[in-house]
Amino acid sequence: MPLNTFTLGLTLTDLPEFCGPDDLSDAIVSLRNSERPPFPGEWFAPISDDGIRRLIKLAFFTSLVAEEGRYPRFRMMNANVPELGFWLAATFNIPITDVDSLRRIAPAASETDSALLITERDGALHCTGSVIVNDMGFGTRIGRPEILGFGQPPSLILRVDGPGRLRASEDCYTLMLDGGRMRQVVDYRLVPQVQELWDALGAQMIDAIAQVQGEESRKYFGGFHRIGEFIHKAWSCVLASAIGRGHGGAFIVLPTTGSPEEFDIRCKYPAQMQFGDDIREFWVSCITYAQAKDDGERERAAHHWNWRRAAVFTKAQILAGLSSVDGCVVVDRSLKVVGFGGEIRIDDAKLQAAPRTLRDKKTGALLPKANVEQMGTRHRSAYRLAKTHPGIIAFVISQDGDLRIFCSDEHDVFGFDRLHAWVHEHESV
Repeated sequence: MPLNTFTLGLTLTDLPEFCGPDDLSDAIVSLRNSERPPFPGEWFAPISDDGIRRLIKLAFFTSLVAEEGRYPRFRMMNANVPELGFWLAATFNIPITDVDSLRRIAPAASETDSALLITERDGALHCTGSVIVNDMGFGTRIGRPEILGFGQPPSLILRVDGPGRLRASEDCYTLMLDGGRMRQVVDYRLVPQVQELWDALGAQMIDAIAQVQGEESRKYFGGFHRIGEFIHKAWSCVLASAIGRGHGGAFIVLPTTGSPEEFDIRCKYPAQMQFGDDIREFWVSCITYAQAKDDGERERAAHHWNWRRAAVFTKAQILAGLSSVDGCVVVDRSLKVVGFGGEIRIDDAKLQAAPRTLRDKKTGALLPKANVEQMGTRHRSAYRLAKTHPGIIAFVISQDGDLRIFCSDEHDVFGFDRLHAWVHEHESV
């Protein structure tokens, strides 16, 4: 094991060298059978194991069929229709019998706010509608900052991201098949230092809001833990967008509000972007909407809420784009961007003088430095930075989409592998 990893009650073992749709289906079905409760409808979508196998195989081979030089990208969902409510945007009945039938209907779900509703009847698959699913989940409601799908029914979500690239999600599990490799998608927030950062920043934002809006503003939407979840959501959009660009990149979170030069980073392009302030102002807009006393106030608050929400997720895309420039993006502890195109400059003497060692977070055992030295330049630079400067958090994205995190305290350096950002412009789970 090169670095620290996490699993969510699932360990993929004895995988073949090259995985395909059958391996993905086997993993989903095995997971269902091992976790199935006394009443299956409580947790799992209303589709049989055989239905899952057929749907995944159809999706995989459809993903390989180019149309005018472009490969399809779309999303499908299986869920109980009566429980979908207003999320069901349209209904129809199209049999999905082969690759061609799925290929023809797939463009209807190529946008980010929709998914094809797949229903199984008498052992056959049908596309029976279009479902509204966007970057804030099923539970998006004007004026509220819901993070999870409020009232979301049990569902299976299958996403096609290109040729041979599939992602299947059910319950709290997501499995990815990409380039013949299969792995579990694990939320990067499981890294303790990241969770601590979001909680601390959330508490600071709540304090700042209370100074302006009054102490009663603390009671809305669950306080700093909830705003910490929204910070996580917004930063997930940054990471997922950067991953989707395929260029690789790195984001460095400084331990203080100091300049990059104090941490041996020279930014070719100094910058100022108040991403954290945008998150805080969105939260304020949610409170303003909740406090509206009549229709006129509520309408004005709704416009402001939409504008603030758009600002957060649009700037998340812009921030992700900065990572495509050679070098790292540097932000401070309040998520203010201070520069990009950063070059980490730590000489060997300074590195050797740093007392921190690479350690396994779970066991406390030392890890060999070769685990990092065999990685690419971005990863080695992030490790050197964390080893030299305690409190650094470095998010490193490789060109093939892998996300790793390096961080440190006064005594040790920790590396975390096989991570991902749950929230994606094409996904909501």
